[in-house]
Amino acid sequence: MLFPKHPIVTPARTIYKGHVEEGPGQYPIAKTVDWVEDMGTMGDKLYFASKAGFIASSAFAIVDIRTIKKITERKAQLARYAFFAVPITGMAAGWMGGVEMGKIALGRKDERAWVFGASVPAGIFGIWRRDIYKGVRTGLFLAALGYAYQYSCNNDLTNSLFSPDTSNPNIPNPNNPFNRDWTMWNLTTKSENPTFHVDAGWYFPDPGPSWKKWEDKKE
Repeated sequence: MLFPKHPIVTPARTIYKGHVEEGPGQYPIAKTVDWVEDMGTMGDKLYFASKAGFIASSAFAIVDIRTIKKITERKAQLARYAFFAVPITGMAAGWMGGVEMGKIALGRKDERAWVFGASVPAGIFGIWRRDIYKGVRTGLFLAALGYAYQYSCNNDLTNSLFSPDTSNPNIPNPNNPFNRDWTMWNLTTKSENPTFHVDAGWYFPDPGPSWKKWEDKKE
C-alpha cells in the first residue's frame, strides 16, 4: 500500500525491462482497482464485512476458549464466544456502513469517507472495552488505514496490504506455479545446483550423460 508501481529514479540506460510498458514483448501496467467499490451494492459490501468479521471473531473466540482460557462449561463457552463475536462482527459491519455513509455525503472517491466511517467501529470498541481511549486509538488506526487505501486507489499506487502486487504483467507473478522452482535442492539449474546433498550422502551424484557408456575409451 502507498508504493508506486514505477521506479522513483530511472537510469539513463534502461536494462531491466520490468517496468517498461512500450516495445516488443512489453505490456501496459494495469491501473489500481478499488475492489471495495467494485463489490456491488451497499448490501453486498455489508454482507462481505459482516462475514469477514464473523469468521475472524469466531476463530479468535474458539482459540481463546479452547486454548487460552480452557473453558469447559457450556454456558460459559457460549458467553465467552458472544463476548468476541458480537462486537467484532458489529465493528466490521459498522465500519463498512460508516464508510458508505461517508461516501454518500462526501463523494465516492473522497479519502475522508474512510475517516468518517472509522468512527463507528471506534465507538463500538470503546463501549465494548469500557475505555474511550482504546476506542479513539482504534479509530485513528482504522482511519489511517482507510485513508491510505483510498489515496492509493485514487493515485494509482499499490493498495494491497499483505498480498504482493500483481498488476505488472512484465514481472513474473509469484503466485503462478510455472514461475517457481519446485525441485527440492534446485537440481534442474545446471550452473547453480548445490552439492551439499551429495556431500551429505542424501542424494546420489550426477552420473553424467548415458550415451557416454557406449563410447570407446581412448587409450
